[in-house]
Amino acid sequence: MAYQAKRHQPNNHRGYLPMENAIARKLDPPEINPIEIESVLLNRLASVGQKSYAEHMGISESTV
Repeated sequence: MAYQAKRHQPNNHRGYLPMENAIARKLDPPEINPIEIESVLLNRLASVGQKSYAEHMGISESTV
C-alpha cells in the first residue's frame, strides 16, 4: 500500500497546534481608571434605572 495513516500527528485540518504545544502569554491586568468606572456606572444607571441596577448589584439604592 502506498498510503499509510499518520497516527501520531494531530487530527486537525486547520493546522492548529494542540494545547500542550501552545505558547503561554503573560497578560497584565488592565489599569483601572476611576473616571472611566464612574462613567460606565452612570451610563448604566441612566439606561436601566437606579433601582433595578442596585438590585442587580446586590447593594442599596442609596449607595448608588
